[in-house]
Amino acid sequence: MIAFRSQDRPGGLYLPDVTTDPDLRRRGVSAALLRAVQEASSEFGCRRLYLTSEPENIAAHRTWTRLGTLTSRAIAS
Repeated sequence: MIAFRSQDRPGGLYLPDVTTDPDLRRRGVSAALLRAVQEASSEFGCRRLYLTSEPENIAAHRTWTRLGTLTSRAIAS
């Protein structure tokens, strides 16, 4: 898992993708990793965590929702 902090908006941490090995899915691995990233990001003063996923990735969206994230849609130009 790779996350980066914005230079323009240092209060935000960006997590472009979370990928879990297919054999380890539905075991809470992604949720545990995201919680760890959330804790670490707050130590750096980040107040927002930005996650991205493909619109059709329903499993990812369910995980994010269970963790209390808000959903925002981006439209590619």
